[in-house]
Amino acid sequence: GREMEQTLHAQHQEARQAGGVRALARLWLEVVRDVFTTAPREHVAILKQDLGYALRALRRAPVFAASAVLTLALGMSTVTGMVAIVNAIMLRPLEVESPEQLISISSRTEVLEAGNVSFRDLQDYRALSPVLIDAAGYAPRPATLTVDRSTERITIEAVTDNYFTVLGVRAAIGRLIRPGEGRGPGDAPVLVLAHDYWQSRFAGDRSIVGRDVRVNGKPFTIIGVTAPPFRDTQSLVRVAAFMPAWMLDATT
Repeated sequence: GREMEQTLHAQHQEARQAGGVRALARLWLEVVRDVFTTAPREHVAILKQDLGYALRALRRAPVFAASAVLTLALGMSTVTGMVAIVNAIMLRPLEVESPEQLISISSRTEVLEAGNVSFRDLQDYRALSPVLIDAAGYAPRPATLTVDRSTERITIEAVTDNYFTVLGVRAAIGRLIRPGEGRGPGDAPVLVLAHDYWQSRFAGDRSIVGRDVRVNGKPFTIIGVTAPPFRDTQSLVRVAAFMPAWMLDATT
């Protein structure tokens, strides 16, 4: 650092006194050559020495080494998880039609800063708000899905009848829940599979449409599969299927 600067300054003065411009040019050519040849070798040698010292120190203190590695691993995994969450919630847009036109509505109470909107409030928003073109609701719920005597735990999203039309989502196969469908309790025991779940659970079997299954022990019929790239409006929840909101009572 400082010593190198003083040495270069002294060499610069000597070159000016000895040979003028030609001596200065030769000096700078030597400096540039050292930067690209000698300096890298010296840095590599210093790095090897430092690594050797660090490895010897870690071998002498294995407990400290294990703790240091574990701390670094936990820190890296935490940062990676935080980046994934920020990307999912704030950076990556929803994979729907015209995501820039969508807003999220929540209720505020004395207990919660942001809570769920009740179904009646949602109906009022749809009917009375002069700002909104339409409003759709959804509520993820854990459930059991039984197919051919094989039962697994999944997340199902109960959605309003206009959910897919508001988002502009299309069907990959079959059809989706239609406006006006399932507005009465128990009158539409239908199920729409999420595309990713259809691929992983049923290997993309197109004959799944029309198959009878059971959700929490109640009979349902699979009517279609959502088209990619749509997954869900819940960034951090992996939804497997969708059903009309009115069918919630029938499955509990």
